[in-house]
Amino acid sequence: MNTKAEHPMYKRKHLNVKVKSEFQRWLLWRIFGVVLLSALVAALVLYFYARHETISTFYDAHIEGMAGEVNRTLEFMHKEVENMRELQQQIRSALDAGDTTCARELLQRQEEMLQRLLEAEE
Repeated sequence: MNTKAEHPMYKRKHLNVKVKSEFQRWLLWRIFGVVLLSALVAALVLYFYARHETISTFYDAHIEGMAGEVNRTLEFMHKEVENMRELQQQIRSALDAGDTTCARELLQRQEEMLQRLLEAEE
């Protein structure tokens, strides 16, 4: 049989607890650092994504909406100005023909149109 003397078995020494705790501390700090860095990167990505969504939503809701309203107002004003020009042409024609009754009616219509423009402005 094999005896201890013939085949010596090396016994393992006790663990060096100091080395193990330093390694554990180093490993925990590494893990904590990676988790913190990952959370920071995720927070930055979410922040910029949310900011982009907020800005684009604000732009869609306010700027484009306001631009559409301004365009509609300008179209309305343009139509009214064209109507006023036509009315002025008719007034000139009536005055040139000496028809004051027709000119008065046309002037009344012009005043009504101007009043509508002033009301639309408010």
